[in-house]
Amino acid sequence: MTKHIGDIDLPNTSLHYDLLGNAEDGYCIEITSCKFERACGFISSDLRFAEKCVKLLYEGMAFPCNLKDYLEDFKFDNHSY
Repeated sequence: MTKHIGDIDLPNTSLHYDLLGNAEDGYCIEITSCKFERACGFISSDLRFAEKCVKLLYEGMAFPCNLKDYLEDFKFDNHSY
């Protein structure tokens, strides 16, 4: 499954947000910029949680270089409930 979440156009770049994966292997968040910067990382095997996380990143205009830090925060939050 590939689900395009959205695009953000900024003065010097564009950001693209996608959710990739399946129920068996889990889901990854991918953020790319028009400057050919790309980051992809595993988030969860729970589709609803993965969708929530990628939408938060999209709404917050997260850049690819920060994805690793966000993924660590999301995993901590997911295990603390």
